[in-house]
Amino acid sequence: VRSRGLGDVYKRQIKYSTSDFGDSLFYELQKIQERLDFDVIVLGNDIGKSKYREKLLPTYKSHREDVKKTQHIITREKELNAWRQRGLPQLKDYFPYLGMRGVEFDDMATLFHKRNSDKHEVIIISQDKDFLSQVPLKNVYDWKNKRIKTLEDRYNLSKNDFIRFQVLLGDTADNIKSFCGEKTSLAILKSGLSFKQLRELDIDPNLNTDVFPSLTRYNKRYIKKALEDIRTDNGWEQLQLNYKLIKMFDSLDYLDDEEQDIYLAQEQAILEFKPLKQFEVNVGLEDFLDSVNGIPSLDVLE
Repeated sequence: VRSRGLGDVYKRQIKYSTSDFGDSLFYELQKIQERLDFDVIVLGNDIGKSKYREKLLPTYKSHREDVKKTQHIITREKELNAWRQRGLPQLKDYFPYLGMRGVEFDDMATLFHKRNSDKHEVIIISQDKDFLSQVPLKNVYDWKNKRIKTLEDRYNLSKNDFIRFQVLLGDTADNIKSFCGEKTSLAILKSGLSFKQLRELDIDPNLNTDVFPSLTRYNKRYIKKALEDIRTDNGWEQLQLNYKLIKMFDSLDYLDDEEQDIYLAQEQAILEFKPLKQFEVNVGLEDFLDSVNGIPSLDVLE
């Protein structure tokens, strides 16, 4: 589970004070534990942007810094980040940790699942749909809606078609170019044609309803525009770039030697972590919460 993900409850609803963030995080984890009865819960977090994706696309996630925020939100985010700086490192005494600078948590979680799901039941707790193209639905838990992901969450698509759907859709939040919207992407995928076949397709001015069974007057022009973009050299290169940016890590080859060493050490620590009741009344855990809650966190940043 990404600790920041659960912390987003705080950020979106402005429901918890900073001093309550640690308690609210544990409350959410406790509820998940009651439903799923894990042996061990692993925490993780993003530390900076993805070095791998920034090499592919220097503007990756860069526009997020330009989003206008109210002073209230800015202050809250500073407080929350300060809590993370002081509190999350100490959480490693109670929860194994997965994360490193320059590698996104989603990639590390996918990699961990890929390498260990044959011997362990690995469930990823996340709202992120990116997992659905590479992790079985039964292994992704939607903590907000309190359920395992279903085929409807993947628009009734196979894993392969879902990643093609994401490639066409792009991701404005990450600055990844979009070829078309959701309805148009689904209509194109229902043709059953590969991207290569779509690129070689003769574009009938009226489009062929046999090829595109979901064709409507509304999406006809959007389908034609997407196909015309794919046919250009720039569009084809962008399509391949989108795939590389969206696909998450499924092997150690994505990491350099130093990153592999860090990942393997964390993976080993997780596998060796002794199963325990992490939420039983524990003096050490209570003392920890008392020590990190209520910190005048803005002082940490100054």
